[in-house]
Amino acid sequence: MAQAENWNRDEAWISLLLRLFVGVLFGVASINKFIGGLENVGMYFETMFKETWLPPALVQGFAGVIAYVEALLAVWILSGLFLRWAWVACGLMMISLAFGTMVAGQHAVAANNTIYLLTMLAGLYVARYDPFHPELTKR
Repeated sequence: MAQAENWNRDEAWISLLLRLFVGVLFGVASINKFIGGLENVGMYFETMFKETWLPPALVQGFAGVIAYVEALLAVWILSGLFLRWAWVACGLMMISLAFGTMVAGQHAVAANNTIYLLTMLAGLYVARYDPFHPELTKR
């Protein structure tokens, strides 16, 4: 009963739309990396962080997993399972991306990432109203 009632709330629709947006955001970012070639992602990151204080091993490690993490986050947020944790994971990923772009001196990109982070915080806030949230099925 709680699930049916929840779809009548604006917050439930906000949650669904935010999940779709962030799922597509991470999904497309991941697909683009796979299509472009993971080795090119590594070269791009290497070039972007060459003149920074970040250790090359850390940069290469991040470049090696980012496409997989983005794909996982896209599937996770779209599935709605453990939604609050999914939002937290997406937010942490966005913080790491904003941090990296700030270190690389790409402040406009970091600002965009901050806006995405605010979107994810909004998703975390309205997750309690999402009919797929596991806690709602316990009521």
